[in-house]
Amino acid sequence: MTMDHTIDVGRLVDDQKLGRFTALLLILSFLAMMADGYDILALAYAAPDLVREWGVQRSAMGPVFSAGLFGILFGAPLFGFLGDRFGRRPAIIGGCAIYGLCTLGAAFAPSLAVLTGLRFLTGIGIGGLMPNTIALNVEFAPKRWRATLVIVMFTGITLGGALPGWIAADLVPAHGWQILFLIGGFGPLAIAGLLFAFLPESLRFLVLHGGARPRIARVVRMIAPKANITPDTRFTVATDQTPQTSAPIRRLFAGSLRYITPLLWLLFATNLMATYFLNSWMPILFQGAGLSAQNSALALSLFQIGGTVAG
Repeated sequence: MTMDHTIDVGRLVDDQKLGRFTALLLILSFLAMMADGYDILALAYAAPDLVREWGVQRSAMGPVFSAGLFGILFGAPLFGFLGDRFGRRPAIIGGCAIYGLCTLGAAFAPSLAVLTGLRFLTGIGIGGLMPNTIALNVEFAPKRWRATLVIVMFTGITLGGALPGWIAADLVPAHGWQILFLIGGFGPLAIAGLLFAFLPESLRFLVLHGGARPRIARVVRMIAPKANITPDTRFTVATDQTPQTSAPIRRLFAGSLRYITPLLWLLFATNLMATYFLNSWMPILFQGAGLSAQNSALALSLFQIGGTVAG
C-alpha cells in the first residue's frame, strides 16, 4: 500500500481489511473478556459450598454479591477516565491484573467481611476492563465490521461465565470452592502478561495525545505492513478534529436523543438487573429446591452459553 506523507489513521483503520492484526486484537480482547466473565460469576458458583462450609445464612450472600456490582459501578467511570487520560492499553492491563489478584485473594478469605471487600475491588477491575476494551476495539475495527467484531469480542463474557460451572461440577467436590478463585486469579494474571506483550495502544489516542512517532509507526505497520512511512510522514486523525460546540454529555440528549438515550439507559439497566440477579442466585436457589450441586452449576453454564449463541 502506497501512502503520501500524511496518513489519516482514522481512515487507515476504517479502510483496513480483516487480517492478522484484526485477529490478534480480537483474540486478546476475547480472552480478557472471558476472564472477566469468569470472575464475575465465580462467587455465584462457589456460594452454595461456601454457605455450607462457613455455616452462614444464604441471605448473608446478598451483600457479597452486591459488592462486586458496586465495584463495577465505580470502576467503569474511574478506568474510563484513566483510559482517556493515559491510554486504553494500561487501563486494560491494569484492570485485568486488579481483578486477577483480588480473585486470587478471595481463595484465602477468612470471613464474609474480607470476601466482600475483595469482591468490591474485583468489581473495580472488572468494571475498568469493559469500557476500555470496547473502546479499543471500536477504535481499531474496520468501519464495515465494527459492530460485529465488538459483539463477538463481548461474547467472551458469557462464554467465560459458563466455565466456572464445569469447574464447579468436576473439581469443587474434590478441591473445595477455593479452586474456583484460584483458577479465576491465575488466569487473568496470565492474560495480563499476554496483553502486556502483544496488545497495541489505540492509534487515535497516540496521535491525538502526541505519542512517540516510532510507536505510532509501529502500530501503523501492524495494520498496513506496506505503508510508506518516511521521516516526513505526518499522522493525523482528521475525522476526530471537528470543533466541538457543546459538552459531549449534552450531545447525548440533542434532538430526538433526549428520548432515545434515557430509554437505552433504562433498557440496559433493567437487562443487567435481571441478568445479575439470575447469575448470582441461581445456584443457591436451585440447590435449595433439591437439585444437585453439579446440575445447578451446569444449569447456570447453559444460561451463559445461550447468551453467547445469541450474541
